[in-house]
Amino acid sequence: MLKKIAFCESSGKHFDENGNVVRGKHNPKDVGKYQINTMYWGEDAKKLGHDLLTEEGNEAMALVLYEKQGTRPWTWSRACWDRDVIPGMETASSQQLASR
Repeated sequence: MLKKIAFCESSGKHFDENGNVVRGKHNPKDVGKYQINTMYWGEDAKKLGHDLLTEEGNEAMALVLYEKQGTRPWTWSRACWDRDVIPGMETASSQQLASR
């Protein structure tokens, strides 16, 4: 499920083409691959030792949120990730793997 959420939130990308951390289009406080809101979750992430601006920290905090709250933190993208098949997801995943 988290893979689907990441794809719907940020096309599965933590950094943009210029190497900057992806920020939300509607809310720049949403950061990274999982678009975790720094205003709501920044302090909790810091206490847990997770830096939301790193891909590892963003993913670790996403897992914490998912384990505690399920998909609730990503309600706004539900129409995308709550499908059996997400158009473009497999193609994008293959391209990301090839670029590594």
